[in-house]
Parts: sequence; C-alpha cells; structure tokens
Amino acid sequence: GVQYYDTLQYFEQAYALKVLERVAQSPQHSVDAASVLKVRQRIKDGEAACLLTEAGMSMPHLELLQGGAEINVGQLDSFGINIPAGPNHYFLLMAFNTQTIKRCLNAEIAEGEVAFSDGVAPAANSTKGRFLLTDHMGRLVSPDTMKGKYQLLYFGYTFCPDICPTGLMVMTQALGKLGDKAELIQPYFITIDPERDTIEVMRKYVTYFDKRLIGVTGKREMVDRMAAIYKARYEKVERETGDPDMYLMDHTASLHLVSPDGRLITKFLHGISPEKLYQELLRILPKQ
Repeated sequence: GVQYYDTLQYFEQAYALKVLERVAQSPQHSVDAASVLKVRQRIKDGEAACLLTEAGMSMPHLELLQGGAEINVGQLDSFGINIPAGPNHYFLLMAFNTQTIKRCLNAEIAEGEVAFSDGVAPAANSTKGRFLLTDHMGRLVSPDTMKGKYQLLYFGYTFCPDICPTGLMVMTQALGKLGDKAELIQPYFITIDPERDTIEVMRKYVTYFDKRLIGVTGKREMVDRMAAIYKARYEKVERETGDPDMYLMDHTASLHLVSPDGRLITKFLHGISPEKLYQELLRILPKQ
C-alpha cells in the first residue's frame, strides 16, 4: 500500500506492514510535487493495491492520485476523530484501523489468521495447505489467488548459477511453442532464498524470461510451507569465501504442473527439453 500521510509507524513496526511510499509526513509539512508524482506512478504501475488516507486531514492531491487508476482507498482514523470516547477508545481505534488496512490490501482475514498461525505445515502430499506470499509487484499470493488457470511452478533462487536459468528458459521456450494455448497457464518462479530474493530483486529477475512469469517471495516460514506442499526440497550450502551472503542453495529442480482448482497434476524432471515439455503440456491441456 501507499499512504497520503505518514501515520502508520506503529503498524509498520508492530506488524511488519510494508508501505511503499507516502505523499508527506503530515498536513503540517509541505507537499513535494516529486513525492506526489512518485506515489501516483506506483499506483499507475499497479505496484500498490491500496491508498490509505486519514480522517479529518486535508488531502488536496487525492483526486490526482486516484484519477484513472484502479486502487482501493481506505480511510484510517488514527486520531480517533470518529470513534466514541470511553475506556475502550484505544482498542476500538486499533480494531478500526486494522480492519481498514486489511480490506484495503485485499487481505482475507480468516486466511491470514490461518497462514500466520503457529500450526504445523500441511502434509507434503497435500495441495490444500495455506500460505500467504507476495509476488514481484507486491501483490498477495495465496492458494485462492493462484486458482483459475493451470499453474507451472518452479522453485529456485536468483543467485542460482546455472540450473535455475536453464529450467526457466526451458519453461519459457515451451510456453512460446504453445502459442495461444499458453494463456491457459500461469508460470510462477518461487524463491527458496527469500532472505536475498526481495520483491525488488525478483521484479528485475523475472524480466529475463517469459513476460507472464510471476516471481514469488515472502516470509521464510511461508516459503517453507509452500515448498512442503509440493515436496520441493532445498538446503543452504555455505561457501568458504568469508562472505556470509555468498552461499548456495542445493535444491530439486522439477517443474510442477497444478490444475486450475489447485491439485498437483504431475512433475517434470530437470533436464526435460523444451520440445518434450511442450508435447506433455499439449497432451494435458484441454482441447479447444
């Protein structure tokens, strides 16, 4: 999300809420034209799903930010202007702002409670486990958001020297051979190294492959949970370089084909040729 005024420090610190940009610190601070245009551009580019405003504050550039863009707008009440006075005032204020943020960000409340609970990850042979991750544009990725198309999943990492680029190029070439039928498939590149593969890193990396490819990252426990569902195995391998960030990840390199309703159909082993993958996908996809 983006915000008009910087009033969400508590939520950012307590709940790790990621705010992309803000127009100004407060109504008492001058609004910089460059800041307005920067926020507007992130909305226009589809990076932000939510614009958070504040009750009782003047926002003269709000129409410019919203104009012609598809963006949810949520009005916070961080100073409790519209919340009844009384001993529960603070708790009502926090509950109101929490719900406003969730709705604005399209976060399913029940799903979030399950995804971030301390429960055991779903069985590895089940594709009905819950996870909550983020794509390379900052949008929510969950089992529900992924449904609707066939999904081609590849678990890897951007620092991978050869196996991952090879696997992704095979995927890209096979999708190219499918022509219009490729529109039935949504390819995903899920990082197994979220500590280094941030949203920004993933956004740049996926541009080297198919234009439809969606990069996925997020919290380590959520990545581990999704990987467990599809039996994608990996292990961190330290290198004797003296640099703790220059490690490798040993990992399986299969492609996972998932049905539009979320069922695992099959796996394609690393080393499959683009032609063979194309033929297999053509055999499985519905005839038109």
